[in-house]
Amino acid sequence: MTGGVRVARIAFFAVAILFALCVATQVFLAGMSVFVDPAHWVNHTTFVHFFDKLDIVMLILSFAGKLPNALRWQSGALVVLTFAMYVTANLTVLLPLAGALHPVLAMAIFWLAVHAVVKSRPSVVR
Repeated sequence: MTGGVRVARIAFFAVAILFALCVATQVFLAGMSVFVDPAHWVNHTTFVHFFDKLDIVMLILSFAGKLPNALRWQSGALVVLTFAMYVTANLTVLLPLAGALHPVLAMAIFWLAVHAVVKSRPSVVR
C-alpha cells in the first residue's frame, strides 16, 4: 500500500468519526428544540452546514484510499440520504409526510456513519 492510500484511509476513518459525531450532535440539537426551547431550531438549522459536505469528502476518500466497494457505496448512500434530508426538511409545507421521514433518515444516516467507522477501522489499525 502506498503512502497516499494509507493517508486517504486514515483520513476516511477520521472524517467518518467526525461525521457520526456531528450527526449525533444534530439529533441532540433537534431534541433541544422539541423538548427544551424552540429557539434551538436556529442551532439545528445552522449546525448542519458545518458538516453536510463531509459525506462527499468520505466518498472521495473511499476511492483515494482504495477502500472496499461496500464502503464506497455506503459513502454514496450517505450523500444521497443527506440530500434527502434537505428535501424532507424543505417539503414539509407542501408534503407534511415528508417531514415525518426526516428523523427516520437521520437514524439511517447515523447508522451508516457508525458502520463506516467500524468497517474502515481495520484498514487503518494493523
